[in-house]
Formats: sequence, structure tokens, C-alpha cells
Amino acid sequence: MSEDGTKISVQGKFFTRESEYAVPSDAIALEGNFGTEQLSAIINQLLNREGTDEVEFEFFIQESIIQDTIKEHLKENGLSAENVIEIEYAEKCPTPEPIDSFVHDDWVSAVHCARVGSCDLILTGGYDCSVAIWTIAGKKLITLPGHQSSVKAVRWVDFDGTNARFVSASHDETALLWNWDLDRNHVDTVVTCKGHERSVDCVDVDLPSNR
Repeated sequence: MSEDGTKISVQGKFFTRESEYAVPSDAIALEGNFGTEQLSAIINQLLNREGTDEVEFEFFIQESIIQDTIKEHLKENGLSAENVIEIEYAEKCPTPEPIDSFVHDDWVSAVHCARVGSCDLILTGGYDCSVAIWTIAGKKLITLPGHQSSVKAVRWVDFDGTNARFVSASHDETALLWNWDLDRNHVDTVVTCKGHERSVDCVDVDLPSNR
């Protein structure tokens, strides 16, 4: 490390788990005020990528993402700039963009999506004590009262061609197994699981056995 006032430089070695973006692991000098933009430019230069072929990367030191500069990251995490810094990088994923919104009467506390027949359908549970079934396009197919308190978890169980089964769990200390007749768009409660002494906050299904 060399230091001149607040200006520092460090020795850094890059590595990645993505083989198509691997570069030589030799240590190179990096300015402490480099951020992700400058580090991405270095990786693209080492990969001989220019213009539209350039890739935007994210960078990590000891599995902690660099959000500002190398200097600030080392300072915030109590790391020394005297040693060679190993910097992991990975292709940056684009920020998700919302496609649609599903308006509920209260907080949404549980979501599960699955392929039911030829459609992708979404189960939601909320603090209004109800379970709802939606299409991916945002159309509500049915709303189901049944719990006495907020729904904490939902999960699709199986589909046999005409009936779909799913389970919901609630702060009311129960889990309900439901059967949905798609032809009639009618849902019945098949089983009520009682016996918990506290809120049932999670539920899962073993797909091979549908249990």
C-alpha cells in the first residue's frame, strides 16, 4: 500500500466462479477510490470486451459486496490494505421490474406460485385471514375465508387434472388442506390440522408423496 493524504492504492487479485469471465489471478495495483464502475472496466479490458460486448459486474471482498469504493469498503469492514486483497466478481443481474400488482385488503404474508394444469397460478395469504388464487396476469379467481387469524404460509400440493389441492397455515394455530374443483371453481376444506400451541408460520410439501 502507498498512501498520500487520503489517497491509497492496494494490490488486488480477481477471481470468479463464472468460468466464462475468468481472468488471470496475478495481483495488480488498484486505486483505493475505485468503485464497481472502474473495477468492471478492468475486468472487461482483461477479457478484451469492448462496447456492446462489455459486461457489468458486482464485486465482493470476503463475501461482502462493494457498494462504494475499495477504500471505504476496507474501512467499514475493518480490513487492512497492507495485504493483497482478493476480490470476487460476478455478472450483475438486472434490477427486477414489476410487471403487475395484486391488490389485497390487508398485508400479504404468504405467496406460492405453481403450474396447475396449463396455467401458472399464484396462492396468496394475508392478514385479512383469507387465501386467494390468482392468475399470473393478476386476475383473482377466488377468495377463501376459513382462518380466524392472519394466514402465515400457503403451498400448492398437487393437481390431478380436475382438482387442485393446497394447504394454508395460520396464526390461529391451524393448517387447512383445501380441494379446488376447477370446473366449478369451488373450494372445500378437506382437512383441518389442529394441535399446535402457537402460530403455524410455515408449511411445506414433499412432492413425491404429496404429504
